[in-house]
Amino acid sequence: MEELLEIILSTTGWRTTWFELMRLGERSINMARVFNYREGFTFKNDTLPEVFYHNFKGGPLDGQRAINKKDFQKAVRLRYELMGWNPDTGIPAPPPN
Repeated sequence: MEELLEIILSTTGWRTTWFELMRLGERSINMARVFNYREGFTFKNDTLPEVFYHNFKGGPLDGQRAINKKDFQKAVRLRYELMGWNPDTGIPAPPPN
């Protein structure tokens, strides 16, 4: 891991830590979410096509569902909570002052 930090330093000139890089990633995800919300995407778009919830036909999983829709919706809500977003709307909270 330290070697990767050295690669980042040598290519960008940034003397950084893993914590700072993780915070950068978090900010990037939040900004992408805010951008998408501004462009009209909402929590209703955080789903999968219906075919993903249908039972398999044939093969070793014949008759089984690929993904349980209610479980997927719970997982999306958990993701919102873990990101610090509103669990009902998926909108990121404003950054702390």
